[in-house]
Amino acid sequence: MQFIKAFKTATVKSKRRSGVKAYYSGGHVQFSRLFGYQRVVDRYEPIPQYLDAIEAIFHMLGDGKTIIEIKHVLDSHGWRDSSKNLFSPSRIIGIAERPVYAGFLQQGLRLRKVENLTPIITLDLWRKAQRQVRIEKKKMLGLY
Repeated sequence: MQFIKAFKTATVKSKRRSGVKAYYSGGHVQFSRLFGYQRVVDRYEPIPQYLDAIEAIFHMLGDGKTIIEIKHVLDSHGWRDSSKNLFSPSRIIGIAERPVYAGFLQQGLRLRKVENLTPIITLDLWRKAQRQVRIEKKKMLGLY
């Protein structure tokens, strides 16, 4: 009985860890799911309802705001994630770390352009936000 319970728990954890699955081939990508985007025929287009929140996250990080400050702004605007929940600090960092919002996919250390996706932000803004994300992650781990 305990073996079955442990097996189910391990399966759930591996599914959770796998996150978003993406298949990339020659500039085109296929996502199992991607927050803030919807598939329109063979392209991924931003969902207007989430567009402002995603842009705000990157602009505030680029301006050096902390995750807690960003969360307060998102909450004050009433912006919610796809599950209708308030944005959590880990969700904000999860969004901010992904170059897909700038129209790129990270493979190893390289960024590859995604042709079938409309970017929400620029690559320069994404890179600028990454500096603040690194600082915020260190704060969350108590290293900074």
